[in-house]
Amino acid sequence: MPMTGIEARKTQRPYKPMPRPSHRISLDKFFVLSRDLLCVVGADSYFKQLTEAWTSVLGYSHAELRSRPWLEWVHPEDLPKTLATINELVIAGKEKVTFKNRYRCRNGTYKWLSWQATFDNAAGAIYANVCDLGERPGCTLIFHPATQKFNTPEEHLRLLVDGVKDYAIYMLDKHGRVVSWNAGAERLNGWTSDEILGNSFDVFFAPDSCKSGMPRRILQLTETSGRVEFENWRQRKDGSQFWAHVTLSALRDEQGQLLGYAVVTRDITTRKEQEEALQDAYDRLEQRVEERTAELVEANARLQEEIYIRQGTEEALRESQERLQQQASQLAKTLRELQNTQAQLIQTEKMSGLGQLVAGVAHEINNPVGFIHGNLEHLHLYVNDLVRLIQLYQQHYPNANPDISTTIDEIDLEFILTDIPKLLVSMNAGTQRIQSIVQSLRQFSRLDEAQCKEVNLHDGLDSTILLLQYRLKACGKAKTIAFEKDYGELPRVECYAGQLNQVFANTIENAIDAMREREKQFPDSDYTPRLAVRTRCLGDCVSIEILDNGIGMTEKVRSRVFDPFFTTKPVGQGTGLGLATSYQIVVNKHGGQLSCESKYREGAALTIKLPVRLKEGQHSQSLPLR
Repeated sequence: MPMTGIEARKTQRPYKPMPRPSHRISLDKFFVLSRDLLCVVGADSYFKQLTEAWTSVLGYSHAELRSRPWLEWVHPEDLPKTLATINELVIAGKEKVTFKNRYRCRNGTYKWLSWQATFDNAAGAIYANVCDLGERPGCTLIFHPATQKFNTPEEHLRLLVDGVKDYAIYMLDKHGRVVSWNAGAERLNGWTSDEILGNSFDVFFAPDSCKSGMPRRILQLTETSGRVEFENWRQRKDGSQFWAHVTLSALRDEQGQLLGYAVVTRDITTRKEQEEALQDAYDRLEQRVEERTAELVEANARLQEEIYIRQGTEEALRESQERLQQQASQLAKTLRELQNTQAQLIQTEKMSGLGQLVAGVAHEINNPVGFIHGNLEHLHLYVNDLVRLIQLYQQHYPNANPDISTTIDEIDLEFILTDIPKLLVSMNAGTQRIQSIVQSLRQFSRLDEAQCKEVNLHDGLDSTILLLQYRLKACGKAKTIAFEKDYGELPRVECYAGQLNQVFANTIENAIDAMREREKQFPDSDYTPRLAVRTRCLGDCVSIEILDNGIGMTEKVRSRVFDPFFTTKPVGQGTGLGLATSYQIVVNKHGGQLSCESKYREGAALTIKLPVRLKEGQHSQSLPLR
C-alpha cells in the first residue's frame, strides 16, 4: 500500500505558559526550618527554593541544584512520564499531581523520589512536596562517553520493558542502528533479535520513503527536539505493511552528548481501517446529502426568485437606514473630536500666551537684576576700600575732632562697618535667587517651543517645582507641604520639552490641590501633607512618578480622570482640561503611557512613562499643543 506520509509533531514541553507578572516567593523561613524535601520550581524550569534536606539526600549543594533545569536530574527512562504528568498540571490545569521518578545523585547513582505537586498560576511556579524512597536495584546509570554501549544484557534489562507483547520497544545507537529488540518488536515486525541487531532504522520504512530520506530526517528531528511522534506505514520482514504509531526519544549522557534513540511502535492498523471505513461511509453520506441539497437548492432558487422583488425594497430601505445611522455616528464622532480639539486649542492658546508672558517678564527682570548683581561685586570692593580707609584714619588720628566723634557715636560707625558686609552678602544672595527664578521662568517658558529635541527632564521638573514653590508653603490654616525629590540617573530624552513642562505643571498642581482639599474636608492636627517626585530609567524608557497623600479619588472618579471637561473642582476653579491635555501630550504626541492609581483618603500616584527615543512618524505629528 502506498505510504500517505508522516504526521510528526513535537511533544509539548512543560513550563511554556503565557508570560506572567513576577511574584516574590516569601517562604524563606519556612524552607529553612523544614526537614522535608520541599521545593519551588519557577517558570524557567529552575529551582527557586529548596530545603536543606535536598543536599543530604542527593549530595549536591543548593547552588549546583539551582544551576541547571530540574528535569536534567531525572532518569532518561522516567523523563517522558514526568513531562506528561507536569503537562497535566501546568497546561491541562489539573489541581494536583502525584508521580514517581529516579533522580540522579552526586555519586552517579539514582534515588527513587515520590512527588506531590501543585501549580500556582499567579506566581507561575510549581510547589512540590517530595518523599525519598531510597535506592532500588537497577537504578545506577553512569554513562561514560568513551566506553558507552547499548547491546549489553545490563542495559537491555534497564532500558527495555521485556515481556511487552503489544508494543515494539527497541533502541538505536546514535547512527540509527538497532542495538536492542524486545519480544513485542519481534512479533510486530517479524525479525528476531539476531536478525535485526546492527541493521539500519531504514529497514522499517517502505523503499520510496527511504529514497526520499525520511528515516534520516526523523532521526535529525528527534535529535533536535528530544522527542517525536508520528504515524505511517511500517514494513515487516515479509514485505507486508501495517499502520503504526511510532514514538522516538533522544537519549543523552550527563554532558548532553547524544547516546542513541529509544523507539516505541504500536500497530494501529485496525484503527486505521476503521477510520477509513468510517470515512467511506461519511463520503457516501455526504454524496447523498449533496444530491438532496442540490434538489433543495433548486426549489429554494425558485422560491427566492418569487420573493426577490419584495426583499429588494426592504433591503434598499435597510441599507439606506444603515447609511444614515453610519453618517449620524460619524458626525457625532467628528463633533466630539472637534469639541476636544477646540478645548485643546483654547488651553493651548492660554498656555502659549502664558509662556510668552513668562518669557517676556523673565527677560525684562533678568536685565536689571544682571546690572545689580554685576555691580554688587564692585560695590563690595569699594565699600571694603572705604572701610579700610576709615580704619586707617582711626589708627593714625585717634583723637578726632569732637564733631566727628559725636557723629561717629550718633551713626554707630562700628555697627555700620560690621553690618555693611552682611548687607552686601544678603543682597548678593537675593540677586542670585532672582536669577534662579528667572532661569526657571525661562525654562518653563519653553511652552511655545514646537521643536523636538533631547533634553534633561530633571531641568523641567526643577523649574516647575520652583515656580510652584509658593504653593508648598504654609498659608493660613494650610500647612507646609513636605517635598521629597528622588531622582534617578536618566538619559537625555527626545521630546517636546515645553509640552512636557505643561504636563508636569498640571500634575503637580493637581497633587497640591488634592492635599489642600483634604486639609479642608478632614482637619487633622497629625496630618502632614507630603509630595514626592521620583524618576527612574527603565531601559528604553523613563518613568516619572508624582505621589501625594491628599484626598484621593473613588474608582468612579479615577476611571474618568483623563476625560475632557471632567473635573471635581467647583465651578470657576477647574476646566477639566489639564489631565486630558496631559494625556494627549504623553500618549498621542510622545507614544508614552499616563496612568493613575488612587484610593479615597489615601492619596494618589500618577505615573508618566516616556520612550527615550520617539518612534518614526511622531516627530511630525501635528497635535495642536504648543
